[in-house]
Amino acid sequence: TLAFAPLAKDSGLVVFTPSGTNSAVTMDGTVVNPWAFRACFIDPFQGLVLANFASNDLAAKNAVVMVNSGSEYSKELARIFTEQFTANGGTVLETASYADADTDYKASLTSIASKEFEVLFVADYAKNAGLIIGQARSTAGLETVNIIGPDGFEDPALNDLAGGAQNVSNVFFSTHFSTLSNDQQVADFVKSHGAFTLEKYGKAEVPSALSALAYDAAYMLFKAIDNADSTDPAAIRDALEALEAFDGVTGDISFDEFHNAVKPAFLIELNNGAPVNATIVNP
Repeated sequence: TLAFAPLAKDSGLVVFTPSGTNSAVTMDGTVVNPWAFRACFIDPFQGLVLANFASNDLAAKNAVVMVNSGSEYSKELARIFTEQFTANGGTVLETASYADADTDYKASLTSIASKEFEVLFVADYAKNAGLIIGQARSTAGLETVNIIGPDGFEDPALNDLAGGAQNVSNVFFSTHFSTLSNDQQVADFVKSHGAFTLEKYGKAEVPSALSALAYDAAYMLFKAIDNADSTDPAAIRDALEALEAFDGVTGDISFDEFHNAVKPAFLIELNNGAPVNATIVNP
């Protein structure tokens, strides 16, 4: 999306990403790209929500951060988390960096385990985070430490990467959607998604956050086209910009002045690899 958005601007076409969370996606340098929109919240919001969750819900006073030095996603999340956690009165005792290609984190985890802290923040996708979780659970002193992370944790492979579901407890992550919601619209979406995937692929699948975001993004575009009563790109752009309180399966969505989605986040708790609780956090 970062590569495509400038081309969309040059061509006078709307680019609307369901899931591009990098804060620069809708920007053209220091000003907003008038043609770029997103249906998801941004990484700084995730970092802030996770830091507040660590401070308020987990009563953490000390934290350790693990960051992928080869990932802008990871570095931005680690920076925002550290700033907010510190502003909350907490202390980040250590920031441990690793390369994207790393698969053995035991040296860092053994060093970390000698410190007194309540939260380990792993700012990464499941590819690395799953391995870190599994290796942490086999490191003395880290067997039950709270591990929190961003939406990148939401991956069907997380449990296997962690060495089994038994290693994935006291794990929390932020995301854009939860099937644990009591909202009737969400229940209807889960049901129809399962029926569609059963017919199409022979297996009823539970929708992921990415599926839900794509669903909302499509219907937001449909709504903008209806409101504009036009398929002219500039008219659709203007109608999207004016869209407020869209009632989506990922929450009520409006846009701020930077075309970022203003919407709630969900904090998911995993116990034995399964989601057991979803806390809604409003912006």
